[in-house]
Amino acid sequence: MLHYTALLAELVAAGRLDIAPPDGTTVTYHNPCYLGRYNGGFDAPRDLIRAAGYMLQDMPRCREKSFCCGAGGGRIWQGDDGVKERPSEDRIREALGLNVGIFVVACPKDKVMYTAATDALGVASSLRILDVAELINLREAPSA
Repeated sequence: MLHYTALLAELVAAGRLDIAPPDGTTVTYHNPCYLGRYNGGFDAPRDLIRAAGYMLQDMPRCREKSFCCGAGGGRIWQGDDGVKERPSEDRIREALGLNVGIFVVACPKDKVMYTAATDALGVASSLRILDVAELINLREAPSA
């Protein structure tokens, strides 16, 4: 199985996809559990972020030591009764400490959980949650 970030990274490296001009913004990236810890997919999303001209500031807990968004094992469907702070809110607080404006994800559960966390913490206007595919703004490469 090939994750979409690996496919996109291969296409960009082969010159088959052209990425919009870089703007140099500093972003952080959250390693999804299944892509990262379970399948070792750490580099393709980072390659895409850098290829698009963004500066990457890794989270303190990243790669093999990344932190769960809180949706795993069906948690996304459970209520929050008795929960003081969701794992996603803890992670967003960690990202806010990096002084970045964009939190990049590569998993649909992460997009949901972290968007909800920024809303719950009242920081959605200062920390955008974007999937790596949204971030890189692909366009077709010119024909050879």
